[in-house]
Amino acid sequence: MRKLVAGLILFLSAAWPAAAIDGGWKLLTLPDKAPASFERLADGTIEIATDGSVAFLYRTAPEDCVRMTWRWRVDKAGPAGDLMRKGQDDRPLAVHLWFADESMQAGLKGTVAKLLGYPSYGRVLTYVWAPGDTKGKRFANPYMDDGQGAVIVLRDARDGTMTWRDETVDIVADYVAAFGSMPLAPAYVAVSGDSDDLGGMTLGRIADLKLE
Repeated sequence: MRKLVAGLILFLSAAWPAAAIDGGWKLLTLPDKAPASFERLADGTIEIATDGSVAFLYRTAPEDCVRMTWRWRVDKAGPAGDLMRKGQDDRPLAVHLWFADESMQAGLKGTVAKLLGYPSYGRVLTYVWAPGDTKGKRFANPYMDDGQGAVIVLRDARDGTMTWRDETVDIVADYVAAFGSMPLAPAYVAVSGDSDDLGGMTLGRIADLKLE
């Protein structure tokens, strides 16, 4: 048991550098993965660049939010894979909502996560700008247990590059469609870029991200 706890602490410590970014964002990297690059530009836009790398930028979500809006653009999409398969799911941009669900945070790993201040969560909605041709699809997150994560493809290669696109999502409706129940309030919102599986470079921007 002691070895197991120590191993979990090492894992979570590697994945959780407590580094604050302007605007209240914090960086979450993954063990043995080169981190994506995040830069907050003068106008508040977040530029996300990857080169065979992946990482998340996250912050707490406001209470009682039911809608999320933002603008985003992809300047370089990277190679297209298969978002439904582990090891093939690279994407230039994604926006995530992490929902606090205590029933899904039980056990030793959840306890250690809380002790370390790791951003624990239950279910996850992930909105994706995909590099391939999958716009409009919704499917299970291949890295999560059944019923815990859903991926929703809002944009794909057909939306072009270097063009801003506006998004508005109904958090409650998307959660109910994905999981069949009403959600608790989101605990965190996160943005990410990902090219660690297929390699190559991606570049995109996200602006005016609001939860209401």
